[in-house]
Amino acid sequence: MACRNSCEQQVQALNAVLRRGQNALKRSAFSMYGLAIFLLLMGVVIGQDAIRSNEGGWSIVGDGMALTFLGGAIFFFLVGRKTASDNK
Repeated sequence: MACRNSCEQQVQALNAVLRRGQNALKRSAFSMYGLAIFLLLMGVVIGQDAIRSNEGGWSIVGDGMALTFLGGAIFFFLVGRKTASDNK
């Protein structure tokens, strides 16, 4: 009650910022899942190409890239799951 008429606009602006932040958190879980699926698909494509390759150097580099993509997919899946559980 101490800020009646003097800072109501600031409080309304702060409430609007908080609402936008809550909406962004809800959308971020879905974007994390989407990124995880994309990285998983990239890892599978590069991994199968590296496995089918007859060149030894590409096989090693491709396997490393595939493992990096798969590790990123697992990380973003876990982050998305944590974000979704925090929103509930």
